[in-house]
Amino acid sequence: MIKKEDIVLINKYRNSDILSIPLNNNEPNFTKDKIKRGLIEQRFEDFFELDEFMRCTGAFACIIKKKDEKNTDSPKHNRHIKPTAWRSIKCEDIKDGGYLYNRCHLIGCQLATKKANRRGLITGTRDFNINGMFEFEDKVEKYIEQNADRPILYRVIPYFKGENLLACGVKMEAFSVMDNGRGLSYNVFVYNRQPQFTIDYKTGEVYSDSCMSLEGKLKSWNVYLCDRDTKRFRIKPYTSVCNIKRASEMYFAGEKQTLIERGYS
Repeated sequence: MIKKEDIVLINKYRNSDILSIPLNNNEPNFTKDKIKRGLIEQRFEDFFELDEFMRCTGAFACIIKKKDEKNTDSPKHNRHIKPTAWRSIKCEDIKDGGYLYNRCHLIGCQLATKKANRRGLITGTRDFNINGMFEFEDKVEKYIEQNADRPILYRVIPYFKGENLLACGVKMEAFSVMDNGRGLSYNVFVYNRQPQFTIDYKTGEVYSDSCMSLEGKLKSWNVYLCDRDTKRFRIKPYTSVCNIKRASEMYFAGEKQTLIERGYS
């Protein structure tokens, strides 16, 4: 669980451009029992149960690199897993990968020993995954590479507001247990967002001036061209060519009913 005082701070910077913020003065909240477990077991991965909305609730691990042990990535066969709010939305304006949403590992695949599972993957933007979470995953990876046989406690907790299906972001904590955190210690929140895209965290639907397309079985989702001034949208989905001609126009990837409920026709 994320503490109430942390949520207050998270909400304070929710609409800013800041990608991550420190929590609790950047000090992790591991209890003495959890630190003791890390000292004794040195390697484990716990994935918490899904909640009533089938959302991930967190992961807790102790990560270590043994001497002479080769560092092999966890298998990435996770395309069959669809976390809450998942849609395969492609956008040419996202240079790194070309997709708005990624399947984000709570325990980064460069740190994990187990295969990806439904309890360990959330839907996250490309910026959140590559520029946000990776910065702090990389700190752990570098520590264990340089400090064999010295374990790191590691915990990642997603924060979903209310009944939203897309996480606002994740709380990430790390603590080097052998030296009481002097080697590595942090407690941060990383925001799940993407520059130039407006995201509805309730469903994962998204608005942008960037042309988008959807892949896979779309069902009720499509990409529509909307005009904010006339409150009209084109029923025919746009999938490749950017057709925005006026400043009032934008793209919407989601359900047609959402636009109708917001006054569009």
